[in-house]
Amino acid sequence: DGAGIVWFPEELGDKAGKIDPKTEQITEYDPPTPAATPRRMGVDKHGNPWFSEFSGNNLVMIDHRTSKMTEYPVPTKYAAPYGVDSDMVHDYIWVSLCHADKLARFDPRSKTWVEFPLPEHYLSVRKIAVDPKNPNRVWFGESFKDRVGYVEVIQ
Repeated sequence: DGAGIVWFPEELGDKAGKIDPKTEQITEYDPPTPAATPRRMGVDKHGNPWFSEFSGNNLVMIDHRTSKMTEYPVPTKYAAPYGVDSDMVHDYIWVSLCHADKLARFDPRSKTWVEFPLPEHYLSVRKIAVDPKNPNRVWFGESFKDRVGYVEVIQ
């Protein structure tokens, strides 16, 4: 994060954790929604960690200065948010909606979402990456089709 702390999701423990690299102290936090199944994490350009709540159907931001968590429900019900990455240029947070076969872009400033349908069903996208040389392009790996692809936003 912005303070050099390492954060991690605890899927089976239903927590988010952090490790201070200097002291090796581990601190765990309960997500705002119980039984949310935290999955992947990413860090925004402000140093705040973000993670998906697979069962809670939310994207969560952790303020790296206070450790306060704020939830943002994804627009599609039962979407199972999974992969998370940050667009460091435009300050967007991207998340894969595993069960909905979509990628979603969240704007933390306006608190608005845009969803992008993927070309096929049953892809179960779990890992995404914003292209650092072209932040309008988000790469994804398809779990069930053994392929990679991308969504590119034309502005």
